[in-house]
Formats: sequence, structure tokens, C-alpha cells
Amino acid sequence: MQVMLDDEQWEVNGEASLGEILAQVNDRAQAKDRVVTGLAIDGRRMTDRDLTPSLLTRAAKDVATVRAASCTIPELVASARESLNQFATVLKREGEILVRDLRAGHGDLALFDLWLGKLADYVELAETVRQKGHEPAAGATMAIPLTNLIDARTGLDTVRLADVLEYELLPRLDGRA
Repeated sequence: MQVMLDDEQWEVNGEASLGEILAQVNDRAQAKDRVVTGLAIDGRRMTDRDLTPSLLTRAAKDVATVRAASCTIPELVASARESLNQFATVLKREGEILVRDLRAGHGDLALFDLWLGKLADYVELAETVRQKGHEPAAGATMAIPLTNLIDARTGLDTVRLADVLEYELLPRLDGRA
């Protein structure tokens, strides 16, 4: 079997399992301070969902090629930051629609709750990206507006909810993670 990691390639013979080969690929990437970000087995792109126990226990001799791509943590963080910025832009746009609907008196709190779940995902992702980029914690900048937002939601205070969204929280979603 031919194994490729970026520009490096090697042959694997014997009874090693595909799982053992992938561990070798990961070890080689880590030795270069890199993270495996893409994988194809016999030309088929793989995701983590494809890496089932039955696939990982297959003998290497039953596979022709394993091709992996890797990048450095800073490269990965930069890529994640771009996606995070896009996520923030979408969240902000959706939040502005929520504010408009709340102020018009027909805001749907169920839709707000769904949006709040997305916001929680965003904050978690932003925190991870900033930690990996060795930057100050992100959560602190959102802590007070989030507390105020949750208080307004708990009290069913749609006016305060719209105010907190518009003046405290949405300005922080500026699309620059």
C-alpha cells in the first residue's frame, strides 16, 4: 500500500490494519507540528463518520492508497477564523431580524431560542479558535450581554430583549473573530 502525507510518501507492507496505518500518518504529522485535515482512502474522501471499526480493522494489503493532507495549527486557526467570521455575520443578520420583529410586537420566542442556541455554538467556537490561536479569552466579552439577554428572556421582557440584542450583543458580532 502506498501512503502519502502532504509531499511525503512511503510503502506499507504486511498485516498492519488500516487503523494502525492511520495512526502512523497522525504520528508523522504530529512530529512536524501539523494536524491531519484531509484523508482519502483509495481515492474516496473520508470523514470521521466514515472511519468505522470495520474499516479501521481492514488489512492494509486490501487498500491501494492512503492520501492525507495536513496543516499547522496557525493555518487551521486562520481557516477556522474565516468560517467563524461568516458565522458571526449570519448570526448578526438573523439577530437584526429578531430585533425588528420584537420591536414590531410579533417576535417569536421559539425562534429567538433557536437563535440563542446558534449563538451559544458561536461563543464556544470563538473561544476554541482564540485558545488555539493563543489569544485572550473570547467569552469574557460576551458574558455581560449574554447574562442580560438570558435575564430578559427568562422574564419574557421582549422590549429589554430587543434592547440587549441591538445595543449590547449584536455590535460584538462584527464578523472579526
